[in-house]
Amino acid sequence: MRTGVVGLLVLLEVSPAFGQDTKLEEAKRDFEAGATAFAVGQFAVAAELFARSYDHAPRPGTLFSLAQAERRQYYVDRNPEHLRRAIDALRRYVGGVDQGGRRTEAVDVLTELEPLYERVSRTLPAPSARQVTRLMVSSRPGSVVLVDGKLRSETPFIRDIEPGRHRVQVEVAGCFPESREVEVKEGAFVVLDVTLRERPATLRIGAPGGAEVFVDGVSHGRAPLANSIALPAGDHTVSVVRSGSLAWQKNLRVDAGGDIPIVVELRTSPQRTASWATLGAGGAVLVTAGVFVGIGLVYQGQARDFLGMQSTGPVSSWDIQDYHRAQHARDDWRTAAQYTAIGGAALLGLGGALYFLDRPSPPSSTTGSARATVEAVSGGGVLGLSGTF
Repeated sequence: MRTGVVGLLVLLEVSPAFGQDTKLEEAKRDFEAGATAFAVGQFAVAAELFARSYDHAPRPGTLFSLAQAERRQYYVDRNPEHLRRAIDALRRYVGGVDQGGRRTEAVDVLTELEPLYERVSRTLPAPSARQVTRLMVSSRPGSVVLVDGKLRSETPFIRDIEPGRHRVQVEVAGCFPESREVEVKEGAFVVLDVTLRERPATLRIGAPGGAEVFVDGVSHGRAPLANSIALPAGDHTVSVVRSGSLAWQKNLRVDAGGDIPIVVELRTSPQRTASWATLGAGGAVLVTAGVFVGIGLVYQGQARDFLGMQSTGPVSSWDIQDYHRAQHARDDWRTAAQYTAIGGAALLGLGGALYFLDRPSPPSSTTGSARATVEAVSGGGVLGLSGTF
């Protein structure tokens, strides 16, 4: 038996008007459901869905997939009727495709199936008059389906079911559960696709008081935060900034419904350290200027003492020399105090500027908005079901 004909990859071409045509929508839905059933070995269900898809939109590729599902089902239950249906679908496929596509493969399979059908057709059972009522529920992989609180299975859920109204519940970790009420008529095959909403992840950040917290460039307030931050699953960038500290940043990949606690420790920035050192130096220089002023005042006091002596009587030449020395010393210390004070003030101004300008820029609002997502697709041994829409 040729194995290169059957597989799990569904190829779809969606026409521009696809969304506007109800028949095409139904054909696409049934074909995708059939591909899901085929992938889990429910070949009879897949064949029924492919046949429904073809009824909605007669595409040759759907016939090829229908034939493969019927062929596989024959090897499950050995019912020759599946061979007959497979041969019929392949003949119609070959008749509708003059060249290209899977025409050569279809002819090869016909060469295998027709002699086989001739040998086993004598055992063909009488058609069953029983109508099968069936429900299929699909959702994201790993989801659990519960029907009427009794029937339980992972998706895809495919079961024969009693006609009537049924309650379907679908749940999976990291998503909000969803419930549906569905009416299944006798002999019907109802296909239900349930979309689950992801639970947001919870981000709890502990950061020094006053620090501003950003997620993907958007501010969420200053620490301590009153509430946790809800995030969708995926990649995110968390940033914490505070004046006088180095900006903190971390890239996270969060899962739906996850709980992520983060404790942030901020380090003092070199600029803040330099500002404190400069302010301290400026203060020390101003103190030195004050000392110089004090020394100048001492010499000024000595000069005043000479003037007092002169007003009470004659003074010696030594006293006059002392007076002039006191005046010059006073002026020198006064000048030194002025320049030192100017230097101290400049240092204080520079330290203050370093202090108040030490505010890290908030991250750009586009941070984390453009991310590359790499998905690995295994191609080894993948064959194909064909469907064109």
